[in-house]
Amino acid sequence: MIDRHSRAALMAMGVTAAQIDGAIALEQAEQARERARVRQQRKRDRKRSAPDPVVQPTPQVPYQKPRAVGTCAVSADWRPDMTGLMMADAEGLSGAHLDEELQHFRDYYLSEGREKADWNAAWRCWLRSPIRKHWKAKGNSENERDRSAREWRDARDQLRRAANGQA
Repeated sequence: MIDRHSRAALMAMGVTAAQIDGAIALEQAEQARERARVRQQRKRDRKRSAPDPVVQPTPQVPYQKPRAVGTCAVSADWRPDMTGLMMADAEGLSGAHLDEELQHFRDYYLSEGREKADWNAAWRCWLRSPIRKHWKAKGNSENERDRSAREWRDARDQLRRAANGQA
């Protein structure tokens, strides 16, 4: 720090009072920055040396989907209402085929453990399902593609017989 004697000596050397005051202000600002840096370093050191708080692990509870209001599981003896039966009849299901399809429907939903609010609506969706129609096409009934292929084979065989002179 510049004291009274140093100030007089500097002024004797030709340094102006404004220059001396500016140098003093710069020195004071540098000292303030150094004190702030030391305080910050001490604060960081205290944080590093403080023990970590003990974090208790939260118990893992398996997620359970909330049950929708008004839902229930399908019963083992469930049967569709008249609308569902008429729709099944329109799909070509009746008698033993209907009973078999109903058993597939009930077994599927019982095995999955699914609950529905309206089992008649679920049955109608089941009947409209493209997957079900694919299974049905793989069955014994002849579908349009099979019939078309059979007709082409019959026409081909008929042409071959005609070409060979057979009636």
